[in-house]
Amino acid sequence: MPEPMRSKDELQRAHDLLHSIVLGQVPITLSREEQPLIVAALDVLCWALHHDHNQSFALNLALLTKALEDLGYVLEKLDNHDPR
Repeated sequence: MPEPMRSKDELQRAHDLLHSIVLGQVPITLSREEQPLIVAALDVLCWALHHDHNQSFALNLALLTKALEDLGYVLEKLDNHDPR
């Protein structure tokens, strides 16, 4: 059974790769549709790795959480269970 979470090294490696793409340091061409997806993925990785220089995902998550709570949703921690 796979580990419930990727290691910090794996997350950092993914962050570094996406960061290099966003900065144009990797010779890859992204479509207009792909560009914001790469940035969004990088934002999430920055949040997961506690990179305080990038608060985009944290802000979006807080706004979404408040909007859902204002609509009456109760947000609870979910356990990582096998979906079978």
